[in-house]
Amino acid sequence: MAGSHLKFDFTNCMSFRIGMRNGITEDDLNAVMLRAPYPQVLEATSAEDGLPGFLQALDPDVIQLDAIKAAWASFETSFPGEIKDLLVLGIGGSALCTLTFQAALLHPYANSLPEGHPKRPKVRVHVIDNSDPWQLEGVLDLLSPEATGVFVVSKSGTTAETHCAFGRVQEWMKAAGCEWTSRTAICTDFPTERKTSPLWTLAEEENLCKVGMPPQVGGRFSAFTGVGLFPALGMGLDIDALLDGARRMAERCRSAEGIMANPSYLMAAIQHTYSMSRKPDRRRNILVLMPYSYRLRLVADWFAQLWAESLGKRRALDGSKINAGQTPVKALGATDQHSQLQLYQDGPHDKVVVFIRVLDHGAVCPVPSLDLPAVSHLGDTDLGALLDAEYRATAFALAEASRPNITIEVDQVNEESVGELLMYFMLTTAITGELFGINTYDQPGVESSKRATHALFGRPGKEFDEVRDAMEAAEAGRKLVV
Repeated sequence: MAGSHLKFDFTNCMSFRIGMRNGITEDDLNAVMLRAPYPQVLEATSAEDGLPGFLQALDPDVIQLDAIKAAWASFETSFPGEIKDLLVLGIGGSALCTLTFQAALLHPYANSLPEGHPKRPKVRVHVIDNSDPWQLEGVLDLLSPEATGVFVVSKSGTTAETHCAFGRVQEWMKAAGCEWTSRTAICTDFPTERKTSPLWTLAEEENLCKVGMPPQVGGRFSAFTGVGLFPALGMGLDIDALLDGARRMAERCRSAEGIMANPSYLMAAIQHTYSMSRKPDRRRNILVLMPYSYRLRLVADWFAQLWAESLGKRRALDGSKINAGQTPVKALGATDQHSQLQLYQDGPHDKVVVFIRVLDHGAVCPVPSLDLPAVSHLGDTDLGALLDAEYRATAFALAEASRPNITIEVDQVNEESVGELLMYFMLTTAITGELFGINTYDQPGVESSKRATHALFGRPGKEFDEVRDAMEAAEAGRKLVV
């Protein structure tokens, strides 16, 4: 493997740069190291000794990489006619990785380019990640059912939003006289002795194209499984390079000795120290991810789920109440210099800003000489140089105001660097969860709302009856409605 595409700069959150009151000291990092000399996520080598599912999935045999490639090839060749569009139905981790790959690695207006344009993908991918009817009906107006495939993604096989959208798409295809089974692929957990996903059963019964997901990999950690790789193949991306980048970052962090040589461990230690500080003035319970790259804007969306759902936990592993977590905020440079930066610069001391700086934006946009005296000094340059200057100025201004910030530098955006970046955030999240002493991989709060949704639609069972009764009692109680 070639060298890493990523570099990490933690200078602007250290006490020697932003002062003792707001900065992290070497003593802080040493204290973390004493409590967690080497987190389990970095030490484990197998599932038996605690290797997380997302690291197990870097093994091609675990994700069945050859089967994913064969599934796409079979789906494309057996499709009745030419597949021009792929409709991805999923929510949360079942959709965000595809959106992230699409934004980062394709032309910014790939799906709108005219047929025949060299940068238009052979198969256009459209992601439906909400139960809002305006979105789904809008995309159905755009597509032709004869030339559209559907990729249904649900880890459990019971996701309410996904099944309802799938039912609507089936009816849309039937109304046009199209056979839906030959146009459908599903992605759900591989069956085990204890459980078989209803979607897997449907695929078996209807002879649908199916892509299995390793049960040990959580949805928000599933970018490098069939969840993200199958549609990536549809977009024409190099999934081997994506996986190479992810493996490179895993090897880099898992072979590093101690905090100071390990970018994921260092990031986790810093965020944990800020989040759990006993000094109110130094506590930072908000993490802002701000890429200075339009291509990486949806990395912030993908990260927000990963960070919030993994770390936002009421109780620690020992049962004690902890209410852990930082609130992730997504921002885009330079756009949000004009909408959010005022708050970051002069508002409460409660945020750590993490920038993503891109050195090569993949396009050159020359700025000619500017005649207006007030801006003439900005002429004869490139728009990318302006964007980079805005990043540098923002990082500097925040540090001067004793506002901690960190920079992840990406030399260029491609499959390998995106693979590295997403794996970096997965590792950082896993280590941070260990430092909090929580279960990083469950989501009990989300499960509560899922049960309540099913209860409202009359799903049978005592637990659903109890939830429904409680909701009806709450809605019938005293209200303040204006």
